[in-house]
Amino acid sequence: MNINNVKFGYEVTDLDYSSERDACEVRELIALGRFCIIKNPKGVEPKQLVQLYKNIGTVVAQSEKVKSAGAGGFQELVRVRHDAMFAGEHGSGELVWHNASMNRHTGDQIIAMYMYDISKATGGMTGFTDGQGSFEDLDDKNKQKFMQYHVEYPDWDMKGAMETDDGFEKTYFRVVFATREEGVNFRDANWTPAAGESAPLGKQIRYHPLVTKHPWSGRPGFKFNFPLLHSIKELPQERAQAFIKELTNWMLQDKYVYYHEWENNDIVLNDQLHSLHKRTPYQGFRELWRTGINYKGVADYWE
Repeated sequence: MNINNVKFGYEVTDLDYSSERDACEVRELIALGRFCIIKNPKGVEPKQLVQLYKNIGTVVAQSEKVKSAGAGGFQELVRVRHDAMFAGEHGSGELVWHNASMNRHTGDQIIAMYMYDISKATGGMTGFTDGQGSFEDLDDKNKQKFMQYHVEYPDWDMKGAMETDDGFEKTYFRVVFATREEGVNFRDANWTPAAGESAPLGKQIRYHPLVTKHPWSGRPGFKFNFPLLHSIKELPQERAQAFIKELTNWMLQDKYVYYHEWENNDIVLNDQLHSLHKRTPYQGFRELWRTGINYKGVADYWE
């Protein structure tokens, strides 16, 4: 197995898909960087993908609704394309910065993406942020201050939403496919439910630390899903909104962002604990297979 650095991640070639040792090394690369690219010019069989993912960690179980979108007869490989599951109301449009784990009590700690076919499409790059490098480059004073902050966010009941006909589309994907202006509206203070009232799906406010230590690598980093944030617990609302914008601009500097230009048969594994991802718009046919994975021994990392 050959390894090369790609910005704040890694690229791997000549991987042995049946090797537990190679899979363990890939897992280390994902945790040390924010992503790991595996190049596969000759392609890979679905069963090989599933075996690799299971050697890396614990594959996240899918709901009955998602299982029906499995590729190659494997429910672990969820098809993502404009006319299939996880399409959203905007189909092939832009997916803004998001993360499937940061705003939930449980979630996919690693997202594995296999590009089945992009040969007839233009666009559709996937971007990743570096929540560790952007924290480590701060001065000591800001590091200490930010480590005291907690982000407030709407608590997505993903399991409940997936079991309804339209709950998933009307909550999570309304944000993921939103414009930047619509995303700002999700931080409106009016989202907080009145005392004694139960909030509608997606409007319960919870919080977690802004800075967390990665449970596998031990590196500190931002757990900062900025498009979905409501506020900062320790700051007045007006100052909190200004801080969110300032930190967002800091994290989206070019040195903390990588865009992957896909080729057929690429695999990209993205650490979800300290990173966001997005998709640029595309035209034509594009099919990606998505799988959620948790680090072994880190069953429910939250705080």
